[in-house]
Amino acid sequence: MKRDLWAGVQSGSGLRQGREALYAMLDQAAVTAGIPPSAMIRLLDSPTPELLNRLFTAARSQRERHFGTRVYLYGTLNISTHCRQRCSFCYFRKTNRLARRYRQPLPQVVDQARCLAASGVHLINLTGGEDPFFFDDGLHGFDPLVEMVRAVSTDTGLPVMISMGVLPGAVMPRLHAAGAVWYACYQETYNRQRFGQLRVGQDFDQRYQSKMTARQNGLLVEDGVLCGAGETSRDLLDAFTAMARLGASQVRATTFVPLVGTPMHDEAPSSSLRTSIAIALLRITYPDLLIAAPLDWGGMADLRDHLNAGANVVAGLVTPGSDAGELPMVRSEQRTMEGIACTLRGCGLAPASADTYRDRVLRHSPIETRKVSGEVFS
Repeated sequence: MKRDLWAGVQSGSGLRQGREALYAMLDQAAVTAGIPPSAMIRLLDSPTPELLNRLFTAARSQRERHFGTRVYLYGTLNISTHCRQRCSFCYFRKTNRLARRYRQPLPQVVDQARCLAASGVHLINLTGGEDPFFFDDGLHGFDPLVEMVRAVSTDTGLPVMISMGVLPGAVMPRLHAAGAVWYACYQETYNRQRFGQLRVGQDFDQRYQSKMTARQNGLLVEDGVLCGAGETSRDLLDAFTAMARLGASQVRATTFVPLVGTPMHDEAPSSSLRTSIAIALLRITYPDLLIAAPLDWGGMADLRDHLNAGANVVAGLVTPGSDAGELPMVRSEQRTMEGIACTLRGCGLAPASADTYRDRVLRHSPIETRKVSGEVFS
């Protein structure tokens, strides 16, 4: 039925017929989930207010069907701003002399984790760059990270996420045994040529394989895409398929922001609307996935838009007064539980209970292979 509806749009049988066909698809997606890839590209390339309204309505309907009106809240601790990599979009790339570098000691990390836990977050994300302190001393170099995970997990009783680049496979079972539940590693794009331009000097397959290895060692995986950094709409759809094939339990779409001290600082800023569309398409295509709305860049306006597009995880919460890595545009007071409360209420959402999140994490078994509306792109 969906292919028949879309045929009128592709054949040029009339603008009105095509528009009505797409409206019908989106209205149906609110109930059954999924639309054809060609319709997704139309939404990404030529959105109109009415199309967006129906898309976001369908996405919210699918979120409520699978998760109700409760959202999950992730606290973030930036344990190190040192990095050995030269990602062209990242403020903390190795060669950016404008970035303030620090490495937090264990007692400070545990204290901050305790404060985040007391504020009501559901998870602690230990994040940082590929710090040579850990990465350049063989497997023993990760001993302090394993101990940090164990201390945070034991002290807070919360699940721990590790987001520190491409970790060696041999260290993953140790992290899992210490209390890590999630491994976050963002490919950003599944276009190999574009990957080489964004993640300069890095191995596409090694990064992907690290996530497969994490899953094999009992960790849940988060993957993500960067929107507005030169990708095509087809690139985004290919990434959606690849993340699903990976078996990611959580996905995210973030907005490219040109940052000082990076090779891409002169690029035009991207509209967060494209990110909202990507989030909504992910929601109606894979309605049971956790989808994150990071608080790294656009503040409350972007958070509201991304929640209204179907996200159900607020990521990047910090303790009051923390510097959050001193990214140039971040206002840390917005990234607290108190700071997001009004936005959540305005979206008709509320924090889930800790037990609800634990039950969701422990029960969640990612599907091995998912398809975009019946098609897997080659």
